[in-house]
Amino acid sequence: MTSRALIALALASSGCPAAAPPQGPAADPETAELVHAWRVDAHLLGKHTSLTDADAAAHHGRPVSITRSSYTSPWHGTCEEYGQMRRERPLAEVAAELGIARARVLALGFVDPLAEHRLSCVDVEHRATALTLYVSKARALTCFAGVCYVLAR
Repeated sequence: MTSRALIALALASSGCPAAAPPQGPAADPETAELVHAWRVDAHLLGKHTSLTDADAAAHHGRPVSITRSSYTSPWHGTCEEYGQMRRERPLAEVAAELGIARARVLALGFVDPLAEHRLSCVDVEHRATALTLYVSKARALTCFAGVCYVLAR
């Protein structure tokens, strides 16, 4: 056995705990609520859409992926680098703006207020459409063409 192997064996058998891996900076809670591999769980038709329930239901189960630097959605494309703006918004205000029923949003597990995240693509190679998500605990809402898709973690 080599001296390195002997030292490793001695340390392993001595009961000394292995060194903990270095930890990075603590996750920002405002980013942590957003960064996730989401999936479309349900939908709400807005007042001004020409899409049907069947059209919107075809997107159920589809992924919407948000990382610290990138996003991908069926409607907004892929962005490798984005800038972000976050603000708290009352649920009633968001529901009125989107033309959806506040009571239905509450019934789907959302709570007041919502955290609105606006992601703007700054990746010059892939200019994806900006993505807005309204996050509430383990649920999020994103809208496209008058339909709001409910996302689950």
